[in-house]
Amino acid sequence: DRLRSRGLGDVYKRQIVNQSEFVAKEGTDIANLINSMSIKKRVDEAAFIPQDYMITALTSLNGAAAAQSYGKMMSPIFKSLNIPENAVKSAVNMVASTTTSAGALNLQSIAQIQSVNVSETPLSLEEIVKLSGSASFDLLKSAVPNSSFEAEMKNEGGISFCEITQSFLPDMPAQKVYIAKEGKYSVTAFSRESLFDAVAKIKNPPSEYPLKKYSAANANICLLYTSPSPRDRSLS
Repeated sequence: DRLRSRGLGDVYKRQIVNQSEFVAKEGTDIANLINSMSIKKRVDEAAFIPQDYMITALTSLNGAAAAQSYGKMMSPIFKSLNIPENAVKSAVNMVASTTTSAGALNLQSIAQIQSVNVSETPLSLEEIVKLSGSASFDLLKSAVPNSSFEAEMKNEGGISFCEITQSFLPDMPAQKVYIAKEGKYSVTAFSRESLFDAVAKIKNPPSEYPLKKYSAANANICLLYTSPSPRDRSLS
């Protein structure tokens, strides 16, 4: 059984490829943004995401403090790109709601991308969906006029979630994104199964998990790369 043979990540080589500290000229907008971001808080969300995906990012940022500096710094850039004002405001509000988060990304192929993100947020599911639609779709719409965005609220197995269908070009298949809110955490995933798995872990947190030793990493952003062992590659 290939999945069982992986155990708790022991047949994977996991390494930190980027553990970020930031430096900028004192008094500049970017320095103000960086100084307001840091909280270096334990990223409990690491327990809820897939443990063996290719790329994992654990972040601990003070979004509420960073939002004002972010908006001031990015507004001229957004304006030069003709990005709608409501998309800019939504992007700033998304930054403001950010605290800690954990994300996992698997790149099996261009057509098979798996992604799961769990983050702490005070926003409701409805607010998350509204801001996500404005921040991402309105931004995309300005570049790809024929793109479309549909959001449908659903409930399955006692889990309330939103199924978002995004179409970018007429000849490209639509992309599905699923968003749920469980307790203080929001969950975003590219598949319904991954969404439900993360929600189940939030409801019953595992006491031990492979990413646990990285969840308290002394960095604002801890980026991990996981490569299969030779034995695992031979099974693929």
